[in-house]
Amino acid sequence: VERPYDVDRLSSGYYRTSFLFKPKDGSTQFVAKVLKLKRPQNEGSRRKVTDEAVLLDNLSASNRFSNIYAHCSNTVFVEKGIELTYKMVPHREGFNDDSVRGFIPQEELDQLEKNGLRQSMNNLTPEQKLDIAIAMAESLAELHGFKYGVVVHDDISVDQWMLSTVDGRVMLNDLNSAAALEWNDEEGDYCDFLPTYSGNFRAPEIHQNKGYASEQSDVWPMGGM
Repeated sequence: VERPYDVDRLSSGYYRTSFLFKPKDGSTQFVAKVLKLKRPQNEGSRRKVTDEAVLLDNLSASNRFSNIYAHCSNTVFVEKGIELTYKMVPHREGFNDDSVRGFIPQEELDQLEKNGLRQSMNNLTPEQKLDIAIAMAESLAELHGFKYGVVVHDDISVDQWMLSTVDGRVMLNDLNSAAALEWNDEEGDYCDFLPTYSGNFRAPEIHQNKGYASEQSDVWPMGGM
């Protein structure tokens, strides 16, 4: 039996590997994000996938997030997009090492600046960059202002945003680390949450091992971008 799809491996992150499904009938392409086999295949992992799927489903009416088509066990099927990093961030000609996502190392950028580099290293106009920045901020604000309560992304970096291959819009992606904050009736405010892990783009309070953080911990890396 002939397969209805061609499948390409796209990339691999800390938790998951992404695969592009290309229907042979020419219909819409989509991406499957599958939990890595080396990660624990247990109820906790499946619950994490389910939580993301439910959140994406509730956000699908917004054009600021990637659409979800389905989910099953340890996999979500979502809208195809192009990482903003490949559109915005300078990279070496023909350099395609996924481990560094094609970025120019900082020392090379420093050397270019010493040599008098003044022009932009991507093809975006100042107006386009401003539009993208506004769209990124709006999507994060919408997540924090979610109608059922504050949701923290907990993994903000520039490569969490994609450009839709359907309509070119900027969309926030990868909500597998997101946390819905609980409400404290006594305090009349949301409770802080326990971050999943620290990373290069995380807020100082997370790196300082104080234990708990809030939605403000998303704002720090957003400002750094």
